[in-house]
Amino acid sequence: CRIYGSENISMIIFLSTTLANLILAFFCGIKSDIPEKPVYQEKQKPFTQIIVNSVSNASSGMFQMCTMIVAFSVFKVFLTSTGAIEILSGVISKLSNFSENDCFTLILSFFEITNITSLATCDPDIISAMSAIFATGGICVVLQIFSILRSGADICMFLKYRAIASILSFIISRILCGIFLKDIAVTASTIKIYSESNSVGVGLAETLRGEG
Repeated sequence: CRIYGSENISMIIFLSTTLANLILAFFCGIKSDIPEKPVYQEKQKPFTQIIVNSVSNASSGMFQMCTMIVAFSVFKVFLTSTGAIEILSGVISKLSNFSENDCFTLILSFFEITNITSLATCDPDIISAMSAIFATGGICVVLQIFSILRSGADICMFLKYRAIASILSFIISRILCGIFLKDIAVTASTIKIYSESNSVGVGLAETLRGEG
């Protein structure tokens, strides 16, 4: 599977997100007791009732997810039309090395993860930011999870762990960029040197032609 046509970028994002979650799960489970498997003593439900309940629950969950996606699409259009994202992207661009267009896309991706497909770059900073957003899944995905879980989920605890996973993914991605993007960096510098040498050669040839 390739993201943006590059196996290296795909590997960086995949490994950084996976390793961040594994590290977080490891440290969270050190002092946690293994829960005992609950024993249910319920009467066997009829097969038809099981099918009806399954279809009902599945359709309800799917409807909630689709409604959340539509709601965030409307919210994105509202933020874009009011110019709020443009102002925020301009502020972030001045505080970082990102362009306003990249900041604009990253902000939209933070709300709705599918907007991240608009980014196509080999910049380690952008790739690390993308990995951090992938680790959280975006606000829309988080709310979709809550809509399915409903009661019984600790929202604050979940958001805290997602924030930690995002930071870990960003750090790991920065480290992996130095490993997987060496070939891309060398290729880009070679092309730049070649293009500059070619332009110098063309200029020299035109000068000699003018003198001749």
